[in-house]
Amino acid sequence: MRTHDVIAKYNHHVNFEREVKNLICPMLIIHGTHDPMFPFEGTIDYKNINNSKLSIVGLVGAGHIPSKSHMKEIKSKVTDFVTKWNNDKEWVAELKEL
Repeated sequence: MRTHDVIAKYNHHVNFEREVKNLICPMLIIHGTHDPMFPFEGTIDYKNINNSKLSIVGLVGAGHIPSKSHMKEIKSKVTDFVTKWNNDKEWVAELKEL
């Protein structure tokens, strides 16, 4: 069994639900939909968590290292994410209080 097969077999036991629910800063998750080590289905479960600061982007067709095949799309998504939160006056005020 290859290393990534072992990781994929057991990674469903990793659960960051509590941390995601309690995010105090914006978080962007970029995940390849064809990741053999950490299946996208595990990440998409976090979309059901009610936290407006969480953004999940699934890069269709990308594997475990999406930057190899989807760099232009990643740059665009990161730029959009940073711009959105940088222009959010409530978030900027909240950040200053931290």
